Amino acid sequence: MKLAIEPVPAPLWNFNLREFMPESGWDKFHRSLFNFNDLSCAVCRKKVDQPSSLHVDEVWSYDCRGRRGVARLEKVRLCCWHCKKGKNLDRSEHGHRTKSRILPDAVDHFCRINSMSRQAMMLHMKRAFNVWEDRNKLEWKVDWGSYSKLLHVYYEELPSPCWFTPTAELV
Repeated sequence: MKLAIEPVPAPLWNFNLREFMPESGWDKFHRSLFNFNDLSCAVCRKKVDQPSSLHVDEVWSYDCRGRRGVARLEKVRLCCWHCKKGKNLDRSEHGHRTKSRILPDAVDHFCRINSMSRQAMMLHMKRAFNVWEDRNKLEWKVDWGSYSKLLHVYYEELPSPCWFTPTAELV
């Protein structure tokens, strides 16, 4: 599968590089991503005309054992709007889960690049939501991976070095 629906566990919302870097640092990092990109989406390879048509996408892995999980930032890539929305079909513009905001063109794109029927996509989305629900109940620690050196420029200690628990409304 080229593109998977990957809901970020709710306790980890807003734990991303952009949130923890000053605007000037983020802008510099963001611009640097284009040095290694030919203005094409890292997922579907669609070519775009403007750098602003590509969006930063953080790829995280989740190690879930018992009641604790570790979220590790694996890589940062640039992707087109359709792939970004396809990966995050479960979230509105403000990050809140809402099934009514699923955008038809993002669904079509998701199905097309994965050679998948809408029925298969809906099954994949249901499974992804089930995993998301389970992950929302865990305590989490963030591992910034190889990107921690970017944050060390701004922080003596990295953001979220300790375990934190989900809010009561998510459990």
